[in-house]
Amino acid sequence: MITRALRAAGILALSFMSCESNGWSLKTHLWISDQVIADVIDDCKITLKLRDGSQRTYPVPADACSALRARPDLYRAGHLGPDVFPDPVTGQMTTHPGIEHGWLAERWMRQVLESAAGDDELAFAYGFLGHASGDIFGHTFVNQYAGDIFLLTDGETKVELRHFSLEKYIESKTPGLSFPTNAGGIGIPAKYLSQILIYNDDVSKQYQKQAITLHLASLQIAKKAVDDVSRESRKITDRLVDFYADFYKLQAKELAKIASFEREVELAKASLRAAEAELKLEEDALALAQKAVDEAEKILSTYGDLITALNSQISDTLNAISAAAGTIADLSKAKQRAVDALNAANANLGQIVCDAKQEFCNDVTNNVCSWLRLGKVCKDVTKTICHVVDISDPQCGAAKAAVSAAVAQVNALTSQLEQQIARETQLQAKKAALEAEKLEKQATLLATQSAIAGLRATLSAHKALVDAKQVLVGKARELVAEAEKRLEEIKKAAEPVLKLVDSIADVMKEYNLISLMFTNWRDGIERAGADFMDASMETGFGMMNEDGNIMEHYKKWLQCSAHAYLGVPWQLPYTYCTVQDKVEEIKAAIDRLKEQLPPIVRWLLDPLADLREEAIKVAKKEVWNAAKHTADFVMGPPTGRFIGMLASQEKATADAVRDIFRSASESGGKKLVTFDDVIALVDADIGLSNGALNPETFHALRNAVTLSKLSLLDAGELSQLFKDLVGELPTQYGPELYGDQRGKRFSLLFYAVRSIDGNHQWQAFGLPYLRSDGSHGPSNPNRRRYGYSYHDNHYDGFRLFQDPIARERVFLQLFSGPVEGSMAKIPQAQWPGYKYPACDINPFPRTVSDLGQIMLSDPACVAAVASLGGPAPKARVTAHIKPKPADRSTAGRRSKPSRFVTVRCAPHSASSAEARITVRLSRNNFYANGKHIPTCSSGPNWWGPGNVAGWWHVSESNQ
Repeated sequence: MITRALRAAGILALSFMSCESNGWSLKTHLWISDQVIADVIDDCKITLKLRDGSQRTYPVPADACSALRARPDLYRAGHLGPDVFPDPVTGQMTTHPGIEHGWLAERWMRQVLESAAGDDELAFAYGFLGHASGDIFGHTFVNQYAGDIFLLTDGETKVELRHFSLEKYIESKTPGLSFPTNAGGIGIPAKYLSQILIYNDDVSKQYQKQAITLHLASLQIAKKAVDDVSRESRKITDRLVDFYADFYKLQAKELAKIASFEREVELAKASLRAAEAELKLEEDALALAQKAVDEAEKILSTYGDLITALNSQISDTLNAISAAAGTIADLSKAKQRAVDALNAANANLGQIVCDAKQEFCNDVTNNVCSWLRLGKVCKDVTKTICHVVDISDPQCGAAKAAVSAAVAQVNALTSQLEQQIARETQLQAKKAALEAEKLEKQATLLATQSAIAGLRATLSAHKALVDAKQVLVGKARELVAEAEKRLEEIKKAAEPVLKLVDSIADVMKEYNLISLMFTNWRDGIERAGADFMDASMETGFGMMNEDGNIMEHYKKWLQCSAHAYLGVPWQLPYTYCTVQDKVEEIKAAIDRLKEQLPPIVRWLLDPLADLREEAIKVAKKEVWNAAKHTADFVMGPPTGRFIGMLASQEKATADAVRDIFRSASESGGKKLVTFDDVIALVDADIGLSNGALNPETFHALRNAVTLSKLSLLDAGELSQLFKDLVGELPTQYGPELYGDQRGKRFSLLFYAVRSIDGNHQWQAFGLPYLRSDGSHGPSNPNRRRYGYSYHDNHYDGFRLFQDPIARERVFLQLFSGPVEGSMAKIPQAQWPGYKYPACDINPFPRTVSDLGQIMLSDPACVAAVASLGGPAPKARVTAHIKPKPADRSTAGRRSKPSRFVTVRCAPHSASSAEARITVRLSRNNFYANGKHIPTCSSGPNWWGPGNVAGWWHVSESNQ
């Protein structure tokens, strides 16, 4: 199993590690992050409370606001900072103290912020700066009580125990958080952190400078080795590709012939298809023409029969008309004879006296009956009598009968005549219709005959065209057959070439699979780095929530994710993590591939021997080194003990803290100050009330929140802050306090903080720690060098403090003190035994003068008291000015050709009148108007120089 294999590599002795602690506990850092988020997230501005009771607001950069709004969980994770990332040991050994002859604290901050892109990464990066801001004031407070910085290599552990217990006690009194201390409230940009804190060449070089961080250095070295192997693999792939291209060019003619004849075959086939299509069209047209001729001939036959039938009907109709005309003539003669007989009968009737009898009867009817007034009966009887008389007259009756018979005959003959005439008319109409139809059919017949003649001509033309198309199709088929035959001949001739090209292509395909194995190896390593960050985050949760097995998450990472460094595919489920030497597997795959190669291309892969024997050998060595070091880190007992100590709550009770600070004044040569009741002092400092501290009166915590907010501002807003509180006065850094940093992603912590484990980082050297015997130390200032100095490089330093005007009018307005709290009031902290007493008038004693001299004392507090009843002590200094050595790049920094400098000497109080003296630089002394000025002692603290000409290093010594 991998665990046994890694354990067999040995356990690194961590007993020599040099490790610093948190300024605040993790939960206190998270509380600070809560205050910043609550201030920024509503309006993208920070609100600063000044000592005079007023407030100032300043906008944070748009990307910073967007990040905090989008990912407050990642901003909180950033506030855990190097206490957790990249792991608790490494962060405490690198970012916190800085690395001797390597990166100091602010450089680690720049690495995190300058590498960030997007909301997720920026949120974490700005939180990381917030962590450092908190520790600056946190350590200034805790270090003074503990008696020194947290250091495990100095032969004593009392200081470290004081650190832990005091930080945990303060945490227990810190107000609650607004979010859960687990993955629900704190996130992590794992991949980003692994890329900037593990897989980075510059970072890895820093880790290689100390044994305790070799586990992370080895991970980057292993990754680089795998990258190199992968790169060599890609080189071979590229070489195969190049050869493939060259070989293809050499055979281009054969391949071009194949392509050319393939095109010819296709063109011939296309021509054949076109000819066949045209032939089909013409054949279809010919069939249609033949069908039209057949239909026309049918019409011709049908219409000839119709005309014959019509001629027969017309003849029959003419015969009927002739017969009808004879009948009409006979009927006309018979009618005339009947008319003559009627006329004769009428003449005979007129000769008979029938009319007198009729008139008599009418007279009797009309007159006698009327006269006798016999009415209608008389008339009816008279008419009947007259009728009887008339009929009964034989002569008159016979005549009338003859007339009636003649009329009847005339009428009958007239009716027959009319019928015959009507029939003749009908026959005439039928004749006309038949003749018209005949004419129509004759016209149609003629037209059809003409059409048939045209169709037959067309049919003949189509037949000729079809014959011609059939000939063309036949020729096209012959061309296709000929082209296909030629193509097969060319392919057969080129077949050896094509097989070789295909063989090379197959080699490339197979080798690409090997390259894919390397790529997957690299991906697995990158994932393992992100998993390591996840394990650190889970460990951080355990430290905050007091989980039982604090190393469990690293052990889980070792058992599964760490296998990626040995080449085990990361896709394997964790439950099936097994030892597989993927390096050897890849080597075997390359060997098998070489055996399968055609002889003509086997020489191409000769570099594989170098890859197999050298690059893979190096990779294997480095990945196993990585496995060993990570196993040492995870499984080594000292690591677990250290992280467990960070998570311990055993010493957080008030009684436990009292006991720790009450005993063992002598610890490793450090005569620590002891306290009968340190909790009483601490409770006063933190403003304890109802079991909770007061963030407004607890100077260290209040200042930590303020500095965390300021760490978000860009150079423009920081310069504006100076102008708002000071005006348009120039600064020793230029016309604007941060003018040279405008337009950059910047924080006021950059080029200012060497170590966040130390204290008083706003100046180059921290204050000495109190000792029970009055020896207060370390006496060597370089052992308290926790900040950068303007006088070392006119680009560096915590500018709000190191610029004299900014210190008086800005720093003292923003930050309250003394930060040391009750420690500034104990007997060991009083003048003259302690040379840097702190008080309300001078809450931030200085260790460096405005001329850059190391101050062996700062009696400003004593001077302020003495001014009420006696002369104040003075610190005499002599300025020694010499050109600054070119030990750092000054590219892009201010440079002035003048050799004159203005020194402004004034008492500490800004309200005092200023004495302005213009001096000339000459060798090592000041001169004014030819007069030597060896000292400048108008007050215990000085402002100056207001403007610096050129690059000069200023050192001081007391006289």
